[in-house]
Amino acid sequence: MAFDILLLKEKEDDTSVVYHFGPDENDLGLLWLDKSSGVVKELKQTSVNNSEAFFQKAAVKIRQHWKAGDFPEETCWAS
Repeated sequence: MAFDILLLKEKEDDTSVVYHFGPDENDLGLLWLDKSSGVVKELKQTSVNNSEAFFQKAAVKIRQHWKAGDFPEETCWAS
């Protein structure tokens, strides 16, 4: 199954960053990342079938950016 997941930064401060994520701008969930530990938590699910897979892949992408010390305004996961 192919996934295209859009990630849009909602807000960022010294300790965390919050991103909207989903298949398109009309169906977005919300995730939070702790900058000190890299822990990612889902704050809101998307309404698509298999929403857990969307969150897991979005979390992987955001952790890749965290490891690089980069939090872009927009990014995506494509597979």
